[in-house]
Amino acid sequence: MKKQPWVMVLIVMMSASCFTMTGERDRPYQRPNPYDRNVQGYGNFENFYDYLAPYGTWIHYGPYDYVWIPRNMGYRWRPYTHGHWIWSNYGWTWISDFDWGWAVFHYGRWGFDDRIGWFWVPGNVWAPAWVVWRSNDLYFGWAPLPPGAEWRSGYGFDGRFDIPDDSWTFVKGPDFLRPGLFSYVLPFERNRTIVRMSELRQNLGTRGDRVFNEGLDPDMVRRVTREQLNPYSLRDADRPGRDRLDTREATLYRPTVNANGLSRPKEFVEWDGADEALVRGRIYEPTSPRDLRDEESILRKRQDEEQQILQRTQSREISDLDRRFKEKNAAVKDQAEKEKLKKDRDAQVQDLQKAHDAEKVQLRERHKKDADTVRKGVIKKK
Repeated sequence: MKKQPWVMVLIVMMSASCFTMTGERDRPYQRPNPYDRNVQGYGNFENFYDYLAPYGTWIHYGPYDYVWIPRNMGYRWRPYTHGHWIWSNYGWTWISDFDWGWAVFHYGRWGFDDRIGWFWVPGNVWAPAWVVWRSNDLYFGWAPLPPGAEWRSGYGFDGRFDIPDDSWTFVKGPDFLRPGLFSYVLPFERNRTIVRMSELRQNLGTRGDRVFNEGLDPDMVRRVTREQLNPYSLRDADRPGRDRLDTREATLYRPTVNANGLSRPKEFVEWDGADEALVRGRIYEPTSPRDLRDEESILRKRQDEEQQILQRTQSREISDLDRRFKEKNAAVKDQAEKEKLKKDRDAQVQDLQKAHDAEKVQLRERHKKDADTVRKGVIKKK
């Protein structure tokens, strides 16, 4: 019997399919990154895998395949805290203090797990910073976008995502542009109160093939920080390494990530062994190896700083509430309206003081827990 042409085509297609399946069946399957859809196919992250390996631990983490955790960051470390912000021709741009910052603060997403802490999920698309913002008259804050924040070039975010209170980083408004920003970060026990006092600001878009981030109004930042805020121009570095500033130029490494879904780290830890692999790297607060000789004194110093920041910012909020009450009261002539303003002010002060008291308790509990953890680590090391 003579075979029809379409039958011959079908046989060829089935044969090719069978050959491909046989050749690939022993190779590990890697899911496509769900949030970087402007790159077709799977992400090739071999450069990330190799470069980041000396600075942290790769873990095989079910929902996201391979995730990376930096070493010696401490229990309270958060992404986008060791470095500072600049205003550039791509909007708010993070300048990291780490040699590996070019990768994890400009590509991919950050997630948090109670067991392993902060982890980075590789991504294909470069941005000046993958963060969203909050602000009010007193504070500026930002939070890393989670893995569920799906991005499509030319479209924006696809799907909904939540930012937990603990994921935010806040600083006093005048401190926003300071270098060494970590020293000015508020204890995260303050986050719940400030989140409810502030407004969410999200403004990420694209210019050509680049993402830009203008979540904070630059005029507002100029007013609060009293800085000129002349924009930096971004240049591409020819090799990976630390971000560099020179006059009005910022040089960052921004490679194009190619498509290949079969790569994986040369060395990684399975999920079952994550606790043992990470315990050493999570004990210490400092990031410099030379500081590891005196963990307890360094921890006490940082805790004293946090205690002072907590007290100063809480007092500032009460003072700001009084200031706004006096301004409104001076503008009102009717006595009944004045009494209502005072009643509202007293209720707000009471609520704020209750929140402040809860923050103090939480900070003391966390400080005690951290001190116990470091002490056990020091004893074990000895």
